[in-house]
Amino acid sequence: STRQAATNTGLWGAFTSAAGDKEYVKAQFLIRQGDTTQFRLGTHPRNRAISY
Repeated sequence: STRQAATNTGLWGAFTSAAGDKEYVKAQFLIRQGDTTQFRLGTHPRNRAISY
């Protein structure tokens, strides 16, 4: 559990730097509103994979 959290934090940092904080955080927020809605909005599948 602790190891998983550390990995997630590392991924979060890498992706926020690569994609840009605002856009990435917005994408994550929308994903958490519901995958079906976000899918209709056309979010890249990679973002969905990262959220799990």
